[in-house]
Formats: sequence, structure tokens, C-alpha cells
Amino acid sequence: MRDRTQSPKAQDVYRAVLALAEQGIDLRSVRVQQIADAANMGKGTLYEYFASKEDILLGTLAYCITQELARLTEYLAQAQDFTAITQRAMDYIEDLVRHRFAVYDMIVRVVQHGEQSAALKTSLCADALITDGLTELLTRAYQSALAAGMDKDTTADYFNYCVVSAQAGFAVGLRRGKAEKADTLRKNAETLLMRGLGISQKNQ
Repeated sequence: MRDRTQSPKAQDVYRAVLALAEQGIDLRSVRVQQIADAANMGKGTLYEYFASKEDILLGTLAYCITQELARLTEYLAQAQDFTAITQRAMDYIEDLVRHRFAVYDMIVRVVQHGEQSAALKTSLCADALITDGLTELLTRAYQSALAAGMDKDTTADYFNYCVVSAQAGFAVGLRRGKAEKADTLRKNAETLLMRGLGISQKNQ
């Protein structure tokens, strides 16, 4: 499925699914014909790329993740130190939560209850583009944290845990309707992260 589902035609299908979701269409009951119409292609053509609606949704989710990874990479491109990386990551998370997360959440909920939910985890974990991209970003952040004063004995696994915990906490706070307190949530998440890594904020 990998080669064909990364083609321009397949990506038209993914964008069509996202457009339908943004319109409030229930993806649990959406028909393949609706997706084909939204993608401006025949149903038969669509089936040349996907075996089922669930295949389409799995592909759409993987497509979304790769797109988000590209966005995050762009957000972090100009960050020169660990504080800047942390702040730009939070800028990205806030943009994600405010503008795209609801649609992604809908897709995940549908896929989780499908017959191929186990295949989802396997395919995403095996996707080199995703795993390599995340590893590259985390490695860069780790090196920046060392330069900012993090203990050299800090393992990469512990560092990743601290980063994910702090950023996830920020995202959850935003998702729980506390967007008006975004500045406070940011400050709390950054303080939690710096303390967890033993980095003095006075030196940042």
C-alpha cells in the first residue's frame, strides 16, 4: 500500500477526507463514494489506490502525521537554543490544538474502533519518515539542552520523557478549554520541563 498511497492521487483523497471532516461529516458513516466525489475522482479510480474505507482513513492519519512533522520542523528551524526550541514547540502545539486537532481526533477515534487498529500502530511505528524525523528533532533538542546546562549523565530516554510530558500537559490544558490561560499554561510547562532536566531558567 505504501507506494501508491503516497502518490498525488492518494493525497487528493486524504485532503478530501479532511475536508469532509471539517464540514462536520461523520467519518464513521461516510461512504467511499462521498470521499471519491470530494476528491473529484471516480470510485473505481479510488479503489486502485485503497482496498477499503478503513485503508483510506489509515492512510489519511499517516498523511496528517507526516504533514505535522513537517510543520513542527519548520517551526523549530530558526530556534537557536533550548529555550527557543521549547517556546517554538509550544507555538506549534497551540496552533495544532486551535486549528487541526479536532479533525485529527475524529479520525483517530474511528480508526481505533476499526478492524485494522492494530495495523495502525504497526504501520506508523514502521514508517521511517516519521520515526527518523522525530528522532532527528529530539536529538537536536537533546544537544541544545546539554548546551543549556543539562546534566551530561541525563539519558536520552529520560530527556524524551520530560519533553513529551511537558508538551503533552500543555496540549491537554489547551484542549480542556483553558485556551484563555495559554500564557500561564506555557509558563507552567516550561518550568516543569526545565526543573525536570535540571536547567536553570536564569541562565536562559
